[in-house]
Amino acid sequence: MRRRPSLRPRPSPRPRPRLSPEIEVAPAPAPAPAHRRNRPHEPVAAEAPPPSAADSLRAEQALLARATAALRDGDPAAALTALAEHARRFPDGVLVQERAATRVLALCASGDTARGVQERDAFLDRWPRSVHAARVGAACAP
Repeated sequence: MRRRPSLRPRPSPRPRPRLSPEIEVAPAPAPAPAHRRNRPHEPVAAEAPPPSAADSLRAEQALLARATAALRDGDPAAALTALAEHARRFPDGVLVQERAATRVLALCASGDTARGVQERDAFLDRWPRSVHAARVGAACAP
């Protein structure tokens, strides 16, 4: 059996308007995603780009600088607060070793020598060749 040709005329493609050579016609916008249709009054939240490694490092440095400044100013409680925030925000951050060293110093300065000695010994076991080892080793010394 042979197929009969369709009698319906084929639509011709719409020609793009001719403009001067330096002007191009922008493509039509894509239709809204299905989950956004029929919700014209709902605000669309812009997603923030993920922080870069450099931004993360700067934030880590700022918290450690705050802790160090508090220690220098004789406020170990404020230093421990900044270090706790660092631990919460950057549990596996680049500056974990520096945080641990500063924490030992802050604990010793706060008078919590038992905990300071415990964390000092854990620090030296984990990082025996650290650039902070001598300073941490001398922390909470009688």
